[in-house]
Amino acid sequence: EASPRRAPAGGIGISDNTYGSAGDTSPKLPTYCPNGQHVPLWITAYGLLDHSTLAGMTSFNTRAPFTRTTALRQKLSDHELQSSRFRRIYQGVYISADVRVTTKVRAQAAMLVAPDGSYISHHTAARLWGGWAPKSSVTHISSPGDLARTQRRGLAAHRADPNASVVTRYGLPIAAPTRVFLDLASAGLSLVDLVAAGDALVKAKCVTPQELLDAAGSWPGKYCRRARRAAGFVRVGVDSVMETRLRMLMVLARLP
Repeated sequence: EASPRRAPAGGIGISDNTYGSAGDTSPKLPTYCPNGQHVPLWITAYGLLDHSTLAGMTSFNTRAPFTRTTALRQKLSDHELQSSRFRRIYQGVYISADVRVTTKVRAQAAMLVAPDGSYISHHTAARLWGGWAPKSSVTHISSPGDLARTQRRGLAAHRADPNASVVTRYGLPIAAPTRVFLDLASAGLSLVDLVAAGDALVKAKCVTPQELLDAAGSWPGKYCRRARRAAGFVRVGVDSVMETRLRMLMVLARLP
């Protein structure tokens, strides 16, 4: 029986009998040799890993957002996380570099570092409902407690309303459509942009104009008057933001 080709302790060698008897011409796996004992290594995207390490990584999905803590637990080093194989979404949150980072992916990543009781809100929630909101370079969440703990580059943390209606979409806690409309009003959207956001939510079939009217009518929050006025202009059957803008231009100019 063929014996493994020995290598210095702690070195990398090639085992003659990795795949069977002597004379087998199949490619040989590299082996790690602690104290001269050959341990098969597996060539993976993460480099050379022994079987026990590889087994611990079988449930680790790098194509979904993950935290640095999880990565280190799964035997990935900081050096590997900073390599071209991964992309940093927020501080301490990563994803495989070949994954397209969409609004949904950013929202999933945000919830990994958000405190308990947080939910997706404002501009980000509007887009996840299939609606529209003015361009924003950050992911918006609402959180209870100390907002300073949640703030980091790429995230905008707002004070969570304990009475806000929160539902689940794409497996994420997210403000209900009526609440999204009110959140956008509180963020200071102009009347025209707020009407456009309402029209888009209605087009996405996740809310009705009457539901927006009812929600705004009983809401005492910041810019509540603007919210009520905007809700009164929201219509069914509006196809685009540009159509809303043109309609509002004529309404505000008091054209027929």
